[in-house]
Amino acid sequence: MKTEVFKTLLLVLAAAGSAISAFLASYAKKKGEQLATKHDFDELLRQVRRTTEVTEQIKAQTSSQMRVGESELEYRKAQLAEFYGPIYAHLKLSQELYGIWMAHKLRAVNKEIISLFREQNEAIIQIITTRAHLIDGDTIPDVFTRFMTSVTIWNFFTARVDKPSVDDDVAALPQAKWPHEFVDYIYSNTQQLKKRLDHLYQEHSIERSVKGA
Repeated sequence: MKTEVFKTLLLVLAAAGSAISAFLASYAKKKGEQLATKHDFDELLRQVRRTTEVTEQIKAQTSSQMRVGESELEYRKAQLAEFYGPIYAHLKLSQELYGIWMAHKLRAVNKEIISLFREQNEAIIQIITTRAHLIDGDTIPDVFTRFMTSVTIWNFFTARVDKPSVDDDVAALPQAKWPHEFVDYIYSNTQQLKKRLDHLYQEHSIERSVKGA
């Protein structure tokens, strides 16, 4: 009788142990899944935060680049509109008329042509002296000084009523000679500036389109 009770007790304990083991295994599995889920969630949250930080950095950098681009665009526009463009136009007009004048085709209006040349020269000097901050680069090229010296001498002598021309001994001075390098500089820089400005307009237009999207 005692033996049967003992066997029964062992069976009960074995069954209880098996149930407890199953419960603990199930509990451990669920707990592990919960821990894994939490770990995955934390990792996902970390990635989202990192992505947000990177996105904000890119946005800030892009915004800064856009401001720099807009600043250069405005500066290049001012260069072309207030400095290089007007000088270019004055030189082109004088150059065209000078060729006709030297061919003695404008004798009937000789006085007026000389007066116009002086006005063109003075207009260019005015632009240089009041808009020097728009000269490209960190220094003012020597050709600007040479141009202003040359045309000032020419203007003084051609303003004389009795003899509107530069005396031979003065014309022979290096400072009185027409600086062709100045013309080349203005023509070249104006063309390059126009190309740069067109490029900036395209970039600016694309950036605005992307920003609007």
